[in-house]
Amino acid sequence: MRGRGPAYCDRGSARAQARLTVSDEAGIPLPRVTITGHFFDDYWLDEVVTGRTNAAGQVTFKHVGSPCVGAIAFLVTDAVMAGRTFDRTTGILTSYVIPLP
Repeated sequence: MRGRGPAYCDRGSARAQARLTVSDEAGIPLPRVTITGHFFDDYWLDEVVTGRTNAAGQVTFKHVGSPCVGAIAFLVTDAVMAGRTFDRTTGILTSYVIPLP
C-alpha cells in the first residue's frame, strides 16, 4: 500500500484527507479491498473509518470535525480481500502470514 496522509489541520474545524492506493506485489491495482483505518491527533482524536478501493485500487478517507490538537495522522489497521491477509508488520496484503514469535 502507498498513501499520502493528512496535509494540515484547521483550528476551527479539522479537515484532513488520506488517499491510499492498494496494489499487488507486481504493482497491479487491487479493486474491492476493504480498508479500515484511524484518523488521530496528538491527544484525543481517534476516528475509525472504513472504505473500499475502486477499480484503480484507490480509496480516499476524509475527516471533518472537531478541531485537532497537533497534527492529524492516518493509520491503516486492517485490509481485507478474499484470498489475502493483511500483514501489519510489513503493510502488505499477502496470501500467507508468518506470525512473529
